[in-house]
Amino acid sequence: MILFFLEIIKTITVYGFTNVTLLNGGLDAWKAAGGSTNQETVKPQLGNVDIRSLNSEILANFEDIPFNHLAEKHADYIDARIPSQFTGQDPLSATYPGTKAKGSHVTGAINFPMADVIGPNGFLSQEEVDAKIAKLGLTAGNQIYVACNTGIQASVIFTALERSGIKAKLYNGSMTELAYRAPELVNATGK
Repeated sequence: MILFFLEIIKTITVYGFTNVTLLNGGLDAWKAAGGSTNQETVKPQLGNVDIRSLNSEILANFEDIPFNHLAEKHADYIDARIPSQFTGQDPLSATYPGTKAKGSHVTGAINFPMADVIGPNGFLSQEEVDAKIAKLGLTAGNQIYVACNTGIQASVIFTALERSGIKAKLYNGSMTELAYRAPELVNATGK
């Protein structure tokens, strides 16, 4: 369920809305903190939404990412997929039949699965997440791109990085786009 809400939050912010908040831990956390609830049925009023242009500070396109020049362009490509997909233990062809990709991830990619920042009650503490970010060597100085299979798991890592003060860009095309559009970029396996 957290994935669904994070994807909604990222979608809303991509369209320029900034007054958006995530309740870490959901309804259970709200109740545990003494928040009130009731059984009242609320019928929302019909309203208007003024959709703004896409926020390019949040979203990256395929053409924005220097896949073959990550180090020299001071860019990090974070792959939020589960480790077995990243390493190739689960073959890419099982998820993307007909792909011509020879590997399981982009050369130079850093595996940072969403399970590293989420626990049973929501996001891990910022201190725990900060320690994991530091261990990976991520810094605010590099341009960071976050991807996964379709952008949903990546939105969890994107949110964790943002909470830790590290700006990143979400690549929604992720492996789905790479596997078919540029399979030659998916050329590494293992850790």
